[in-house]
Amino acid sequence: MNTAEILAKAADVIEKQGWAQGSFFERPTGDDGLPDLSIDARTCPVCARGGISVAVGQLPTFGDGAYVEADAIADWEVVATAEKVFADYLAAREGWPADRTMRPDIEYWNDTSERTAEEVVAALRDCASHVRDAV
Repeated sequence: MNTAEILAKAADVIEKQGWAQGSFFERPTGDDGLPDLSIDARTCPVCARGGISVAVGQLPTFGDGAYVEADAIADWEVVATAEKVFADYLAAREGWPADRTMRPDIEYWNDTSERTAEEVVAALRDCASHVRDAV
């Protein structure tokens, strides 16, 4: 799967499963009020970064490089590339500094209080379109 396909699929994931703010994913709670750990995190509502990870079949937290097993290194690399492309797209669109150390990140953008699921989905699709057009 190439970067444009990953970004488009991340938008599909959010449309299908729902969107999360403030965390990579939102696991439903059980009757006891605690997160229901029997539910696969890949099926829960996800943030933009979580959607990118789920798009390649990984856990929503995969983009952090956490819990990466040897056989998943290739997936981690494509997730990291897609996240970088999306972050650079957001930087250009939002007028953020080019220097990655001096600008907000995907989480900041996703978690901004006025952000909507529709905006996140549209941005992922638009970025995917830009990537396809650049090839």
